[in-house]
Amino acid sequence: MAVSKQLIRSKSGLRMITTEVSSKSPFELDEPEWEADNRHHCRRCGQVFCNSCCDNRLPLPRFCFVDPVRQCGTCAVITKKENEFFHKSLKAFLNGGTFTVSVNDNEPELGAMYICKLASDHKKITFEGGNATPVDSLAIRSIKDLEILLENSNDKAGVPIGIVVNFAGKENQTEKVKLLVAATPNKKQSIAWIIALQKYGRLINFMAHLLAVAALLRVIGLKA
Repeated sequence: MAVSKQLIRSKSGLRMITTEVSSKSPFELDEPEWEADNRHHCRRCGQVFCNSCCDNRLPLPRFCFVDPVRQCGTCAVITKKENEFFHKSLKAFLNGGTFTVSVNDNEPELGAMYICKLASDHKKITFEGGNATPVDSLAIRSIKDLEILLENSNDKAGVPIGIVVNFAGKENQTEKVKLLVAATPNKKQSIAWIIALQKYGRLINFMAHLLAVAALLRVIGLKA
């Protein structure tokens, strides 16, 4: 089913938003609240700045802006990293890779391989295994942390051979799924998928840091 979009004009500029909340991508964020006046506002965090501290104009796809918008220096750094993810890594994330899969330390099914990919709605990771034992989809919002498995564990810049995903399972209990790159002709594609998932994790961590900083700035502003 096609996602319904609507072009709206906000105080910050034109935005192409998803009309149904249930269809909204986890990557999509709401525009921050701020009062329109003669001062300069960062379109990402909503804080007030002088012109020189808020003169970065960058695309902001997570907020659905059609055109580049004004951002402060801190937000610009985060946005650049996010845009790198959207322009380079998201495609690899959607294309998927081929892996052997084990859930909660169970032994992987002998000879079974799964195509793991991000669903088109960006809400879950799917496991397509043909005749193999079905593996439940993993909600992207349930991911708690990631552990990259390297060919040489002592070489932090080494080649990834797999990834362990810790996530909130039933009754919010921590569960994990372990993906190992399968020995197939598309091995490079599978490695690219791991790197894309890792970058997604970093993107979410950046966002959590930004929200914490923005909240602190709001508190400071209220006390001033």
